[in-house]
Amino acid sequence: MPDASEAGTEAARWVWTQSAFSEYASAAAFAEIATCLLAAGAPIDLVAAAGEFVADEILHAEVSARLAMKLGGAVALDVDLERLVRPTAGEAPLLRAAELLVRTSCVGEVLTLPILQASKARSS
Repeated sequence: MPDASEAGTEAARWVWTQSAFSEYASAAAFAEIATCLLAAGAPIDLVAAAGEFVADEILHAEVSARLAMKLGGAVALDVDLERLVRPTAGEAPLLRAAELLVRTSCVGEVLTLPILQASKARSS
C-alpha cells in the first residue's frame, strides 16, 4: 500500500498531466479560432491576439508537462489528437469563431479556476 506522500505524488502527477493536456487542447482551440477569424476577414489585431493565445497555451502545457515529469512522469491518457477541438454548430467562419471563443474563453476558463484552486488546496 502506498504511503501518503506516494499517493500525493500520484495525485499531483495526474493533475499536472491533465493540466498539460487541457492547455494543449486550448492551444488547438485558439488556433482554430485564429483560422476562423482569418476566414471571416477579421481585423488583423484580433487574429494576432488569437495567435498569441496559442503561444501562451503551449507555454502553459509545457510548464505543466515539465512539472509532471519532475514528479516521476506523466500518467497515461487515452486521447484522440484528431479531435482536440469539438466541431462547432455554426457554418460561417465568424459564427464558428464566436462559438469557439465562448466555449474556450468563457466556459472553459471559468471551469478551470475552481479546479486549480481545489488542486492547490489539496497540495497544501
